[in-house]
Amino acid sequence: MLTGKDKEALHEIVSIVLNDSDEYTAIFGYFNHWEKKGRTTTTYYYYYVVAFKSDELLVIPMNYDSGVFTADAPTKIDPNELSKVEYSKDAQVTEFYDKNNERVLSYLTPPITSNADAKECPVAIDQSQEVEKYSEFMRDFVLKCCKEA
Repeated sequence: MLTGKDKEALHEIVSIVLNDSDEYTAIFGYFNHWEKKGRTTTTYYYYYVVAFKSDELLVIPMNYDSGVFTADAPTKIDPNELSKVEYSKDAQVTEFYDKNNERVLSYLTPPITSNADAKECPVAIDQSQEVEKYSEFMRDFVLKCCKEA
């Protein structure tokens, strides 16, 4: 069963990091990748809060330890510094590429997460409405980014 507890905790973190947090819509995002060395495979997990408003996109890296999230400083994603942005229409996958066409950031923003015990996505939230807004926002953001590409 989904609860609002995790969602409230993430929004509280955003309000600490951003003074004007009420002006932003915030969604949880995550990403993981694997590195293989010999017979050992290591999985790295990354957690984010993606905060956006009319013409601004911020990514707030999150640390997760013993069931508690803490935040690092936000990074503004400037469309003028990107060559392209790829995102799925349901906004679940977003990838940003720099002017050299190197991927610089990827994350998933699922509408609903239900397995708060999973290391991959340790929250249980329904962010369906926020993801809809994000999808609308990204359509405009991509146009700004790709004008000069």
